[in-house]
Amino acid sequence: YVSVLALRYAVDDFVIAVKQGALRSDASNAPAGAAPVAQPQSMLRPRRTRVYVAVHRHDNQIYFKRLEPAAYRLLKALQQGETLARACAIALPRSASSAPAWQQKIRGWFQNWAEWGWFCRP
Repeated sequence: YVSVLALRYAVDDFVIAVKQGALRSDASNAPAGAAPVAQPQSMLRPRRTRVYVAVHRHDNQIYFKRLEPAAYRLLKALQQGETLARACAIALPRSASSAPAWQQKIRGWFQNWAEWGWFCRP
């Protein structure tokens, strides 16, 4: 399962920071019956910035993967049923769509996405 998101805040970083803080506060050598000591936690708000993220699960764990804007547009177009050729046309800047660097980039994206199990039969 993969969700492709365009966000206005870096919530992926925020969620990871919250989880890391929760894990640190839960880890303790105190005896099981000891009362927990409340510690003040200060969390900074996520910074406002345009972020493209794929959220996916693997072995019951949730993962966040930052995406380049073109990769986001490509995945979004594929999710909406576009053909691969049309999705590439939508995703890539017109001036760069035939450049060898983009071909390498797209090949790398698909290689990673396939390794992560993002593609399957509907």
